[in-house]
Amino acid sequence: MGEVDTVLGDAGWVGKEWKGPGDIVGSRMNRPIVGYTFVSGIYVQIDNRHAADFAPIAEALANLLTEDGIAAKAEIGRIPENTNNDVIQILIGKKAD
Repeated sequence: MGEVDTVLGDAGWVGKEWKGPGDIVGSRMNRPIVGYTFVSGIYVQIDNRHAADFAPIAEALANLLTEDGIAAKAEIGRIPENTNNDVIQILIGKKAD
């Protein structure tokens, strides 16, 4: 998570704090709060309402990570309600088998 966060920050991406009900969250020194997940692999998720603008970005990021040996998948419409629906969410779980 830290490596992906650093690379995206260096590329100009701006981190936003995780917002979601009942999630396990963690604070990081001088960094936005993150939510913990129990998925395997990396998922780049966007809300359906932003598909026209964010889908090409999410797909490009997932493809770049995959090309660099980090399996990632773009998912459109997978962001649950009551979370940050106006951002690109990146779920980073344990390394996929």
